[in-house]
Amino acid sequence: MGEGWQRPQRPHQSLIHELHRTGHDPEAGVTFAVKGERDGWKGLCTIPSQSLDNWFPAFIEQLEADSYFSANAPYIPRDPRTGKTRPSRNPARFNAPRAVQGEDKLRYLNCCYVDLDIYNKAGLSPEVAFVRVLQLAADGAIPEPSIYLDSGRGLWPIWELRDNREPSQSVRAVPSTVAKFRSINRALQERLLDLGADRQAIDAARFLRVPGSLNLKGKRKVGFLVKYDLEGKPIRYTLDELERFLGIKAPNIHPALRALGDSDPNQQRPQNRGHLGRCTKDLSRMELLRHLRARPVFQKGQRRKAVWAMASLLVLVRRGALRALKDGVELAPEQKNAAGMDDRAILDHLLSMREEFASVVSKDSEGKAVEDKGPNRKQIEATLKAVLAKCKRGKLSWKMTHSEFAREFRITRDEAAQLGTSNGKPFPYFEEEAVVEPRAELSRDELAAMRREYLSKFVQGGTVESLRELRSRLAEVGLHASPVTVRSDLDALGVINPRTRGSRQKQKLQSEAPLFASETSL
Repeated sequence: MGEGWQRPQRPHQSLIHELHRTGHDPEAGVTFAVKGERDGWKGLCTIPSQSLDNWFPAFIEQLEADSYFSANAPYIPRDPRTGKTRPSRNPARFNAPRAVQGEDKLRYLNCCYVDLDIYNKAGLSPEVAFVRVLQLAADGAIPEPSIYLDSGRGLWPIWELRDNREPSQSVRAVPSTVAKFRSINRALQERLLDLGADRQAIDAARFLRVPGSLNLKGKRKVGFLVKYDLEGKPIRYTLDELERFLGIKAPNIHPALRALGDSDPNQQRPQNRGHLGRCTKDLSRMELLRHLRARPVFQKGQRRKAVWAMASLLVLVRRGALRALKDGVELAPEQKNAAGMDDRAILDHLLSMREEFASVVSKDSEGKAVEDKGPNRKQIEATLKAVLAKCKRGKLSWKMTHSEFAREFRITRDEAAQLGTSNGKPFPYFEEEAVVEPRAELSRDELAAMRREYLSKFVQGGTVESLRELRSRLAEVGLHASPVTVRSDLDALGVINPRTRGSRQKQKLQSEAPLFASETSL
């Protein structure tokens, strides 16, 4: 494609180094995967990004064809014995940590991107698409990409991200930054639709092909080009800079609501226990839901419920935070900020939700079309007034369960994966006029059979991991069990865990037992 393009003859980690700029964070990693004609998609491992050079040669042969790496950085699984991230200096001594995938497991956002499926567009080639993207950037239609990746049959324009405070670092992945990421990716795709932009590639958990690997369908090695500014530094952007360039209007919200957007509703902390903690987490889920969904966010039947829920949660969090501060209780940052909200700030936030209501067109008695845009300003003010009056009388409380939340706001399966719960259990979702509780339709015996089937796969090869590690691996496939249950399943499978005291005693007794039963009578 011209000067500056790099197309290694073997898989190479230079581009991975450029994207995964997570400093010395031991919990940040990069996930590798391969795709075969028979086996399909297979995650290989998640390795520490700071020790990429030590790990990469250990499995380079597996990355020769149709291999991928995570564009953004996930968490690294912890060592089941020590509870810390696994050592990474000598990969020859132990197996690499298992592959971690999913937007809810990200620690850093390294880049935004657009997947141009140019093979679906007649007359387009990677070279032609590259020239057109360059022209769009020169005309100011899109920001200048930091990297171009020739995937063998398509082209990926990539925009590297940097943190506002630490320019050398990537952006921390929290609900608010992931929401910004999605809106930016969606805006970039809309401007590149003529070049075959994949509408589905807006999430932050996408994988890129490893440079130097072979695209078997395209019969072509994967190459890349890194762009530099006038000072010879790679071109990088903050999320706010990309939003301003693309004309994405950032809402002017109260600091308390901004802190709630940055908080993780799945994180269990001492401040998030009790009624105040539950209200805080559900309020954070409401804010996250507004970011996850494209507009309109709330459909017919949800609009008034959304206003009432948001008003109740804001008032309850403020009241609980004020009481806790009076008693000298330590609060989370978002709860401290909520204590400073006044009625006007709450009303302004409720009024900002009107843009997210779906309009409903119906006919009046004369047959004329009438558009219902949802609760108006007076109705929202009346709702807040009723909530405040109920709070003053001490009769306002929040009792909505996760199942009711999923039913009232029609939570989809993908949204449920993002909303999550602090106890690790999957969040329920709404489907086909019913709320689906994951695994709830299975009997106890069926669940036990499924657990033991997975456990038998986990212990193949003679290696038995700790109960904590086995529980986390079961949780990844939606099967949650206590340590006692996992131990019982291992006993049912006839698997001896060498880490337990009882197992060591069993092994000792078995080694000392007579070879034949007749010896016991002699």
